Amino acid sequence: MAIKRRSGVKARHPKRSSIRKGKRTPSRKRGKQARRRFKGVSAKSKRDLKLQFGLRLLRTEKSIANAAQKSGLLPAKLRAYAIKKKLLIKRGKKWVVQKDFPRKLLVYSNGQEHIITVGKFKSASLVGEYMAGVRWFVQTNDLHHLEPFVGKSVKDKSGNRFPFETRPNVLHRLTNSGGSSFEDVYRLVV
Repeated sequence: MAIKRRSGVKARHPKRSSIRKGKRTPSRKRGKQARRRFKGVSAKSKRDLKLQFGLRLLRTEKSIANAAQKSGLLPAKLRAYAIKKKLLIKRGKKWVVQKDFPRKLLVYSNGQEHIITVGKFKSASLVGEYMAGVRWFVQTNDLHHLEPFVGKSVKDKSGNRFPFETRPNVLHRLTNSGGSSFEDVYRLVV
């Protein structure tokens, strides 16, 4: 059945008419959901969260413009924040992302779990390998997963040494005590 129109009256655009009636279009709904996500968070906290997210993206994107666009920031603001935190350095005409971000990590040492901050990528990688070895040891009870770490230690940013815990009974106690997990603690510190 055909819709009859009065002569001389143009059909309205469906989006425009819905906006006039106060209904939201799909693109406006997305904006409302995004605003709802940060409900109860102060404006300064929102900005800090966006900047942190932008820095995280900057490590993977390698392009300030792409990272800024995905995090909802202006490229100049993200660049200024990264320079202020000493995460970007200029080499020639290009900005290069530093590899050595400070990281917060969980490590087992001297019969206790410690949350330490390391400044070098190599140290963070060593701690990650150690914690993976501990996880494999606890699952299989095979000591050869811990052999590469016997007698080794890691230094945190303040210069304190943390020798890796390799005693089997202590590792079983620490992992089953219900403390923090490596994934919960691991953070980039900026």
